[in-house]
Amino acid sequence: MSGSIGGMLSRARAAAARGAEAVEFRIDSLESPTLDGVLSLKAADMVSIATFKGDSLSLLSGGAEEIFGTFDYVDIGLDDEGTLPLTDGMRQKLILSYHGDVQSEDEADRLIRSALGRCSIVKCINTSAGYSRARLPFMAARAFSPGRVTAFSTGESGTLSRVASMKHAAPIAYSSLSQADATAPGQLTIEEMQAALDGIVLGIAGSREAAEHSLSPAIQGMMLEEAGLRGLYLRFPVEEGGLPGFFESASDAGALGFNVTMPYKEQALSLASGADSVSGAVGAANTLVREGSGFRAYNTDAEAAYQIVRERRPGTALILGSGGAARAAAHALRGADVVIASRNRQKGFLLAREFGMGEFDASRTRFDMIVNCTPAGMEGRPFELPPALRGIRAGTVVDFVYSNSETPFGRLAEEWSADYVGGLEILARQAVLSFRLWTGVEFGYGDLMRHLGAAANGR
Repeated sequence: MSGSIGGMLSRARAAAARGAEAVEFRIDSLESPTLDGVLSLKAADMVSIATFKGDSLSLLSGGAEEIFGTFDYVDIGLDDEGTLPLTDGMRQKLILSYHGDVQSEDEADRLIRSALGRCSIVKCINTSAGYSRARLPFMAARAFSPGRVTAFSTGESGTLSRVASMKHAAPIAYSSLSQADATAPGQLTIEEMQAALDGIVLGIAGSREAAEHSLSPAIQGMMLEEAGLRGLYLRFPVEEGGLPGFFESASDAGALGFNVTMPYKEQALSLASGADSVSGAVGAANTLVREGSGFRAYNTDAEAAYQIVRERRPGTALILGSGGAARAAAHALRGADVVIASRNRQKGFLLAREFGMGEFDASRTRFDMIVNCTPAGMEGRPFELPPALRGIRAGTVVDFVYSNSETPFGRLAEEWSADYVGGLEILARQAVLSFRLWTGVEFGYGDLMRHLGAAANGR
């Protein structure tokens, strides 16, 4: 898309230099397109698609023969087909496109079948939100011959459907020169789509806040590069109720695996096709590894926490929180005298009972270790220690939260002259373990910590 013919040609040449096999010229993005100007776009030395919508369709009314003779393909909307003088020869170069809210796989199937006999390629693009609905066009397209149907969804929940469509013989896979140049939400860059096609696909799924806050994409991307492995690691914000659809979308796209963060670690275990002994004992999973058409669950948080606990051997401990990270900490601290404090009293009580631990009693003020498993201190979240906990002290503070600035629990550790294990160290330990599960490659923990320190400081 560009406001000028010159801008379109410049971007087309840049795309070709970076490995694109074809270019789509969005004629509707030109302010006042002329027939001569449009025809001059063929100067781009690559397969070319000219796409007409809205007012730009008037050029086809009077210049269809010249336009179809110039471009390899011409793309128009399914609803616009009846308004244009199309010959059988033109239909051999015709792409018929549907963009809209697809409600079911049957609806996508009907849309594709309605157009397939009248064009070369059918595009069925779903604009509805959610991972489950994002799969619908791709699922329908699998019934048709390879090379005839491009079917995916736009939006961030549709990114995996784009990868799935590309990997399953779609004739066209769309990408951009950069995220700023994307012509639709959820579009990946040329390099990202190429890496997804012939490399490994990984990512992190969680609430929007947790996924966008995560350093895992930078960490795992760096390890992929250092290990000489081709692939990409993406952020996947998942709305409440969307995790089952995300699992299915990740399977469609052939993802090797993914991490799961707040608040879905417990649900992730229930959706897995199998689980290792640690995640089963913890009752939560933060790492999923492809197993057939499903994903096997692991908990590298628990392994990382166990490494930290083993090095310090606390006799008493206080766990703050009752979610997936708290379950990992409880598993790592088994055998110690541990109590749990949670804002969700019922959930905290059930967790304490499940792991044979006690509930926090304000009369206890000293612990060998305190483990923060809450989001308290995460970027943008104000935090004040609850009154019931203000009198406590500990020799070691373990904090699952990492931040570009000092965390509240980091300040407490300094105030108490306590040993502090920050979220970056836990993240580094679990990241190395996850990477090994996915790739078999053992990455140096010390090297990763140095990279993490630089990333956390914005360098």
